[in-house]
Amino acid sequence: MRPQGAMTSFCYKGKTLEGDCRTGQIEAFSAYEARVQLRRKSVIALSLTPLLSLGISWSKPTNRQDMNSFVAQLATLINSGVPLLNCLDIT
Repeated sequence: MRPQGAMTSFCYKGKTLEGDCRTGQIEAFSAYEARVQLRRKSVIALSLTPLLSLGISWSKPTNRQDMNSFVAQLATLINSGVPLLNCLDIT
């Protein structure tokens, strides 16, 4: 039985059983389910971070706290190796 609610995108860093590094994004209902999906792909998750929707609208001024939060989260994603377009969820 699957959990109720929307799926979340997770950013992951992991290693294959052969020792190769893998990074990317995966969608799941929970962090546990994301780890299970990765394990089925023979990837052991070393870090798993939910990609949060900040709710920032660029059409209106943002306050300093929202901007600081956005920049800190963006820096974390970029430092973990996630491509910029994936960090910004531009498709």
